[in-house]
Amino acid sequence: MSSFTSITPMPALQPFVEQFIFYEANSTTTITQNLIPSNRQYVGFILKGNKQAFVPGTFDGSLPISKSYVIGQLSRPIKVTYPGNIKILAIHFKPTGMYQLFGIPMNNFTNQVVAFETIAEIEGHAFIQELLGASCLKKQIAIAERFLLQKTKQENLRHAKQVEHACNLIQKHHGNIRLKYLLEQVNMCERNFARCFLERVGISPKTFISIARINKALQMIENLSAFKWTDFAYQLNYVDQAHFNHDFKKFSGNNPTQYYYSRTDFEHFLYRR
Repeated sequence: MSSFTSITPMPALQPFVEQFIFYEANSTTTITQNLIPSNRQYVGFILKGNKQAFVPGTFDGSLPISKSYVIGQLSRPIKVTYPGNIKILAIHFKPTGMYQLFGIPMNNFTNQVVAFETIAEIEGHAFIQELLGASCLKKQIAIAERFLLQKTKQENLRHAKQVEHACNLIQKHHGNIRLKYLLEQVNMCERNFARCFLERVGISPKTFISIARINKALQMIENLSAFKWTDFAYQLNYVDQAHFNHDFKKFSGNNPTQYYYSRTDFEHFLYRR
């Protein structure tokens, strides 16, 4: 059995962090989660259980995840396999949040899973030890918030106002927005906007827009009591059903019907509003 708890960050962190998620599973078998691109980046901490969680690798088929890890902006789905008895605390950053707090080019981590120390360096090691040694979730959240709050006060805090504004507009309109309109709103040329967007988010504006549309489709699946797949193509402003099906499979790994019947508690939690 799996359970998920969403914790809202303190107000000072809300421009950067969307939510904390506490995930707990008690099972005798391994658990596989299909991570679908969602216009956010993650940091995860394995609080309990065997640390040998895996993601698909290039050569041997799997790569181990350490006790603390970063999942960069995804442009394709990846599967993560966890042992059945595990507790994880995850931080879900807003599209430019990780770039602003850690000052790292996010395109270096697109579709990558790396150790948290890669972005947090020396100070991150002490933070990880304190977090993993805390006795309860309340203390762990407080430790994480204190660490991130210090990041917001640093002199070299990166700013991403134009890209952040563009991301907010894209998500507000669920991807039903034209690039030309975005360029007018942020007052940037297409080339400079694309370069800044890639550095601060990790993917191109066009890919971000496509992901926003599919994320809206995933929310519709969870929240509508009855629907037809043709309704999705129409409401999300696709040219036709075939184009919708193509994008859906590209980002979720399954066609719409396959996805609908293979959903888990993880998808229900993420997309139900």
